[in-house]
Amino acid sequence: MQLKMAWRNLWRNQRRTGLTVAAIGLGLMVLIVMVSFTEGMKEIMVEQIAKSSMGHIQIHHPEYLEKKTTTLVMRDATRLTRLVSEVEGVQAVSSRLLFSGSIRSNTASTVRVVKVSAVDPELELTFSALPDKVAEGGFVTRPAAAIKPDAPLRDRLMKGILIGRKLADQLKAGLGSKVRVSTAGFDGAPAAAGFFVTGILETGTDAFDKHLVMVSLKDMQKATGAGDAAHEISIMAEPGHDLDELSARIEAAVERQNAGGTMGPVQVLPWYKVMPDIKQMLDMFDAWNGVLYLLMLVILSAGILTTMFMVVFERKREFGVRMALGTSPASLFG
Repeated sequence: MQLKMAWRNLWRNQRRTGLTVAAIGLGLMVLIVMVSFTEGMKEIMVEQIAKSSMGHIQIHHPEYLEKKTTTLVMRDATRLTRLVSEVEGVQAVSSRLLFSGSIRSNTASTVRVVKVSAVDPELELTFSALPDKVAEGGFVTRPAAAIKPDAPLRDRLMKGILIGRKLADQLKAGLGSKVRVSTAGFDGAPAAAGFFVTGILETGTDAFDKHLVMVSLKDMQKATGAGDAAHEISIMAEPGHDLDELSARIEAAVERQNAGGTMGPVQVLPWYKVMPDIKQMLDMFDAWNGVLYLLMLVILSAGILTTMFMVVFERKREFGVRMALGTSPASLFG
């Protein structure tokens, strides 16, 4: 009986009921679209951070992020990288050596300070979005003369380097140009090596186009005396995996295999602990969105309450008759 009376009273004033339903529906639609848009934008931002070589999870020497010292490395990086790649939930892995150094070319007198990133080209191709940004040449490839079957020993020893477009313009260098990279070695003495430009990167971001050069990990390990060491191992997680849980699984797997300390001390961190400033920005973004959602809900609730008050005052006589017939207050409220 109550449902029947409620249904009839809804359509006593069809225009008002229709407007109320339309207002609630429109408000909920806008709220759902806003939530979907902001959450999607956050996910895209996190994926862009991960694919810019950051990854979802990183492994370092426990003191490396704080001190950035060249000698704070993880030993036996090849075995460590293979071990991490076998953990369930890991999609891709890439190990790197990172240096601050300088670069100059044979065609310009200018010397530029750069960040040298030594990577395994095969691993990086499946990991980072940077290979898609190569405008000319290839991604950390060897010079064409070095890969000829009948190349003399001198040519086979030639090394390739990937540089940014703006850096190439400053050095007046193009494909095939020779450049010299100087950085700190692992024995305390400066290390320098000659490279031939085999790729030019164009991302539209100065941090990459002006200040980043990428070389082969094996070439840089030989030039600096690093052996089989790495400063950083970046990990891309499979979609849907909790990063804290995956970090714990990786850390447990590494500890089991590193019982003798052959790999050196390691620390496994998700990206938001490596870059807490970005995490703080996203948290502030969530807080601001929460205020907007609450404001929209208050506005929607106010509209519904206004309509309810109008309906109650219109039905005072009906309520009075029902109470006179013995209807309980709870039933009347329902």
